[in-house]
Amino acid sequence: MVKSYIQTFFLGTHFNFSIILYFLISILLCITLNIHFFFNCFLALNFLHLFYIYKSSSIKRKMRYIYIIYIYITF
Repeated sequence: MVKSYIQTFFLGTHFNFSIILYFLISILLCITLNIHFFFNCFLALNFLHLFYIYKSSSIKRKMRYIYIIYIYITF
């Protein structure tokens, strides 16, 4: 059960939860450790996750992912 949850977590069925979790962990690491390396690593994970979902999505969902990527770039 844990293995299937981890697979679905990284394959994108729990998209909103995983992106929010990555983002919160990256902010917490950036605040507590004050090291930008961890923040960049988690942003890279977010982009890889979004790109994987982007390849296997409909057009309406792709527009939402493009908007989220735009928010990450401007942030």
